Amino acid sequence: MKTKDDAAIEQVVDILRQERAAIRDADFPKMAILIARKEAAIEGIRSLPLIKIRHIKEMSLANQRLLEAALKGIRAAQSRLSVIQQTARSFQSYDAMGRGQKISGQSGSVEKRA
Repeated sequence: MKTKDDAAIEQVVDILRQERAAIRDADFPKMAILIARKEAAIEGIRSLPLIKIRHIKEMSLANQRLLEAALKGIRAAQSRLSVIQQTARSFQSYDAMGRGQKISGQSGSVEKRA
Protein backbone atom coordinates (compact mmCIF):
# COMPACT_ATOMS: atom_id res chain seq x y z
CA MET A 1 0.00 0.00 0.00
CA LYS A 2 1.30 3.43 -0.92
CA THR A 3 1.84 5.98 1.76
CA LYS A 4 1.12 9.67 1.41
CA ASP A 5 4.89 10.26 1.13
CA ASP A 6 5.21 7.67 -1.66
CA ALA A 7 2.40 9.33 -3.60
CA ALA A 8 4.04 12.74 -3.20
CA ILE A 9 7.38 11.35 -4.40
CA GLU A 10 5.71 9.71 -7.41
CA GLN A 11 4.03 13.00 -8.29
CA VAL A 12 7.37 14.86 -8.30
CA VAL A 13 9.04 12.10 -10.33
CA ASP A 14 6.21 12.23 -12.88
CA ILE A 15 6.52 16.01 -13.19
CA LEU A 16 10.30 15.76 -13.61
CA ARG A 17 9.83 13.19 -16.39
CA GLN A 18 7.35 15.51 -18.12
CA GLU A 19 9.78 18.39 -17.67
CA ARG A 20 12.60 16.37 -19.25
CA ALA A 21 10.39 15.55 -22.25
CA ALA A 22 9.37 19.21 -22.58
CA ILE A 23 13.02 20.31 -22.52
CA ARG A 24 13.96 17.75 -25.16
CA ASP A 25 11.01 18.81 -27.34
CA ALA A 26 11.70 22.53 -26.76
CA ASP A 27 8.10 22.82 -25.55
CA PHE A 28 8.61 26.05 -23.61
CA PRO A 29 4.90 26.70 -22.91
CA LYS A 30 4.60 23.27 -21.28
CA MET A 31 7.76 23.91 -19.25
CA ALA A 32 6.22 27.13 -17.93
CA ILE A 33 3.10 25.24 -16.85
CA LEU A 34 5.17 22.53 -15.17
CA ILE A 35 7.10 25.05 -13.05
CA ALA A 36 4.11 25.86 -10.83
CA ARG A 37 3.14 22.20 -10.56
CA LYS A 38 6.71 21.21 -9.69
CA GLU A 39 7.04 23.89 -7.02
CA ALA A 40 3.79 22.79 -5.38
CA ALA A 41 4.76 19.11 -5.54
CA ILE A 42 8.20 19.79 -4.06
CA GLU A 43 6.57 21.53 -1.10
CA GLY A 44 4.88 18.20 -0.37
CA ILE A 45 8.20 16.35 -0.04
CA ARG A 46 10.32 19.08 1.53
CA SER A 47 10.12 17.54 5.01
CA LEU A 48 11.06 14.02 3.87
CA PRO A 49 14.50 12.62 4.69
CA LEU A 50 17.11 13.13 1.98
CA ILE A 51 17.64 9.40 1.62
CA LYS A 52 14.05 9.01 0.38
CA ILE A 53 14.29 11.77 -2.22
CA ARG A 54 17.90 11.42 -3.42
CA HIS A 55 16.79 10.18 -6.85
CA ILE A 56 14.55 13.25 -7.20
CA LYS A 57 17.54 15.50 -6.64
CA GLU A 58 19.49 13.53 -9.28
CA MET A 59 16.62 13.82 -11.78
CA SER A 60 16.30 17.53 -11.09
CA LEU A 61 20.04 18.07 -11.64
CA ALA A 62 19.89 16.06 -14.88
CA ASN A 63 17.02 18.26 -16.11
CA GLN A 64 19.00 21.35 -15.14
CA ARG A 65 22.02 20.17 -17.15
CA LEU A 66 19.77 19.38 -20.11
CA LEU A 67 18.16 22.82 -19.93
CA GLU A 68 21.57 24.51 -19.72
CA ALA A 69 22.70 22.57 -22.79
CA ALA A 70 19.54 23.59 -24.64
CA LEU A 71 20.12 27.25 -23.74
CA LYS A 72 23.73 26.98 -24.87
CA GLY A 73 22.52 25.60 -28.20
CA ILE A 74 19.98 28.41 -28.58
CA ARG A 75 22.67 31.02 -27.89
CA ALA A 76 25.01 29.39 -30.42
CA ALA A 77 22.25 29.38 -33.05
CA GLN A 78 21.47 33.05 -32.36
CA SER A 79 25.14 33.93 -32.70
CA ARG A 80 25.43 32.02 -35.98
CA LEU A 81 22.30 33.67 -37.38
CA SER A 82 23.69 37.08 -36.45
CA VAL A 83 26.90 36.33 -38.37
CA ILE A 84 24.92 35.11 -41.38
CA GLN A 85 22.73 38.24 -41.37
CA GLN A 86 25.75 40.49 -41.08
CA THR A 87 27.48 38.68 -43.94
CA ALA A 88 24.38 38.99 -46.12
CA ARG A 89 24.34 42.78 -45.67
CA SER A 90 27.97 43.40 -46.55
CA PHE A 91 31.27 41.75 -47.30
CA GLN A 92 34.74 42.84 -46.18
CA SER A 93 37.47 42.54 -48.80
CA TYR A 94 40.97 43.91 -49.34
CA ASP A 95 42.43 45.83 -52.25
CA ALA A 96 45.87 45.32 -53.84
CA MET A 97 47.43 47.53 -51.15
CA GLY A 98 45.93 45.48 -48.32
CA ARG A 99 43.40 48.11 -47.29
CA GLY A 100 40.05 46.84 -46.09
CA GLN A 101 36.97 47.82 -48.03
CA LYS A 102 33.35 47.08 -47.37
CA ILE A 103 31.30 45.77 -50.27
CA SER A 104 27.59 46.34 -49.77
CA GLY A 105 25.16 43.56 -50.56
CA GLN A 106 22.57 46.09 -51.70
CA SER A 107 23.04 47.66 -55.08
CA GLY A 108 21.81 51.19 -55.57
CA SER A 109 20.51 50.80 -59.11
CA VAL A 110 19.99 48.32 -61.87
CA GLU A 111 21.66 48.95 -65.19
CA LYS A 112 19.75 47.87 -68.29
CA ARG A 113 21.61 47.20 -71.49
CA ALA A 114 20.11 47.20 -74.90
